[in-house]
Amino acid sequence: MLRTLVEPAREVVSLIAAVLVLPEYWISRAHRRNGGTPHHFAYIYGDGVVRLAALGDRSVVLLLRSLARAAVAVHPIAVAVVVVAWQVATSV
Repeated sequence: MLRTLVEPAREVVSLIAAVLVLPEYWISRAHRRNGGTPHHFAYIYGDGVVRLAALGDRSVVLLLRSLARAAVAVHPIAVAVVVVAWQVATSV
């Protein structure tokens, strides 16, 4: 199941990056419409968002794939024992 979440999680990271870069796009577009050029900060901000999105993408893939590998390695009975122990410990 965790492996199937990799692509949707990557799409969420891309969507968040697109939303974060939208204000820069609007401001740059307004400057160009008025005959000017966007401020240098707009390019720095856009590059930062792209780098952050790339880092987020790699992190999501690494995390979910690692969790999927760990889930396969752990026996289901061990998971059940931990869950039951957790429930007992938190109900006291």
